[in-house]
Amino acid sequence: MNKNRGSAVRDLSWEEQVGMSHRSFKKHDIAIIILHWFNALSWILLLVTGLALFSGNSLSITPDAYNIFMAEIFRGKANLLKFHIFWGTLWASIIAFYLFFGFRSHVLAVRDMILLDKDDIRWMMIKPLKILGLSKAELPPQGAYNAGQKLFGWIVFSMIPLIIASGLIMGFSLFDPLLIRWAILIHGVTVSMVVAGVIVHIYMAAVLPEEKPAFFSMVTGRINAYFAYHHHRKFWQKRVTQEYIWNRNNHKDITQNQNLIRFSSGVNEDFERLADDYEQESARLALRKPYLNPYVGGAFLGLVLLMAFFLTGQGLGGSGGLARIEAWIFDIAAPTWTANHSYWGKYVANGKNPLISSAVLLTLGVFMGGWVSGHLSRRVGLKMEKGKNISNRQRAFYALLGGFLVGFAARLARGCTSGLALTGGASMAVAGWVFFMMFFVGGFITAYFVRRIWL
Repeated sequence: MNKNRGSAVRDLSWEEQVGMSHRSFKKHDIAIIILHWFNALSWILLLVTGLALFSGNSLSITPDAYNIFMAEIFRGKANLLKFHIFWGTLWASIIAFYLFFGFRSHVLAVRDMILLDKDDIRWMMIKPLKILGLSKAELPPQGAYNAGQKLFGWIVFSMIPLIIASGLIMGFSLFDPLLIRWAILIHGVTVSMVVAGVIVHIYMAAVLPEEKPAFFSMVTGRINAYFAYHHHRKFWQKRVTQEYIWNRNNHKDITQNQNLIRFSSGVNEDFERLADDYEQESARLALRKPYLNPYVGGAFLGLVLLMAFFLTGQGLGGSGGLARIEAWIFDIAAPTWTANHSYWGKYVANGKNPLISSAVLLTLGVFMGGWVSGHLSRRVGLKMEKGKNISNRQRAFYALLGGFLVGFAARLARGCTSGLALTGGASMAVAGWVFFMMFFVGGFITAYFVRRIWL
């Protein structure tokens, strides 16, 4: 690593200050900006409605006048509750959509926000003393986000899953009353922790004059180069290095780069080393991890099956969880039709909640586990897997057709490859072994007829 990375900020001449003040770097993508302000709006709406709801005979955070006022606006406390649940569900859905589809392009791009290093620890020790006027020590260099913003990020990222989970349990009365009471407590505590962090975040970003350029960067998406040089030295250095690499690769005459990098000493040597380090790090991050050995994966799958038997007594199963989720949706959209239906009625009979099942948790865990696994192996992204002799439209059509046939067959056979083949086979059920063998026979026969599409 070169000596210039993370070095202390030096005094700039007047000409350098003017030159840097007229330059800016892109810091936030439009998706991050939209998500940030959608979060701000959502927190305002959820907080003002939630405070009015979080009150009772023995506990009331807000005055009665406020609670009555909010109930009047929404024409009753029942409508107030419906709005709170609706907007909370919308907010959670947007967050999930953003994480799922924008992980590689946006979330990984700001992973610097939550990764703490030694400079961040020192910053958190010095900054409070400087605010109180008790220290004149120089703050260590920071990346795109300072240590305070990273700490706030840790609070938000760790609390949001608990807020969403507890909100869903309360809003839709999931599980038993005891768990709902715990969800109320968890919801209140986690929201309070985030709100405390938001207050500090607003003060640091919008009130302190020295931090206002960072606030406006969440509007324009860009940060002033002079501000970045002093407050986000590592981020400034990274952006200049990227521009240096581009100029180096597109201009044979390196002197054309002098106006860009003239603000650092040891210009050519230091930035050349920075460029090499940056390119090596980028190449390392771009590498995908190889797939797990199928035999090792099979052994792990067997252990997962054993653990499922131990925890739930039912083994694994995928189609059952999806069926219960579908029954829940049907029950919301058409409760009478669902209750009288010969198939879906059994899931909602006697007022049962179809979501209260280990099969539903297993189905959600499959999606979450797949996402985490894809992230760890650097394979999260949108891609159409197909052969060279088929179009994207044809591939999508056959995928939907095949999914429909497999789903229908799984319910007809009263189990899928997980519930019938793995769980049934492990329990020595004849139907499980027959299904297992026919599954492979059908796969080999089908592969013979469609191989030309893929090869």
